[in-house]
Amino acid sequence: ETGATELFHGVKMRPGKPLGLHHLDGVPIVTLPGNPFAAIVGYYFVVRAMIETSLGANIFDTAQVDARLSADFVRRREVLEFAPVRLRTDQGSARPTATIIARGSSACLSPLVAADGLAVLGGRGKLLSAGTHVSVLKLH
Repeated sequence: ETGATELFHGVKMRPGKPLGLHHLDGVPIVTLPGNPFAAIVGYYFVVRAMIETSLGANIFDTAQVDARLSADFVRRREVLEFAPVRLRTDQGSARPTATIIARGSSACLSPLVAADGLAVLGGRGKLLSAGTHVSVLKLH
């Protein structure tokens, strides 16, 4: 209806699959999913990166840490998945442990509120074993 050109709609990530990108009169328009958790993930991992790329500068205080999973995690599909985690650093360990709080529903914010960050769970295969190294975007 707006005359925007759709560049893509739907990405291989969970949550956030319905994210899309459109273009209207030289302006990029990101369409975020309707569920709050999915929209937040889309904002943190897509919109913020687009803003920084277009400005050519890091303007957000984005801290990422390398952590290891505290327990096995079975992915539902082989897509990039984001999960809210609590981080804990054991004495004598250089790398924190990431404990997945809950798989989380796209509509549920309570796991995100209790989280220290969002773990990026990708790679091949459905099983990520305890001790697997994961990147965690710390939430402020």
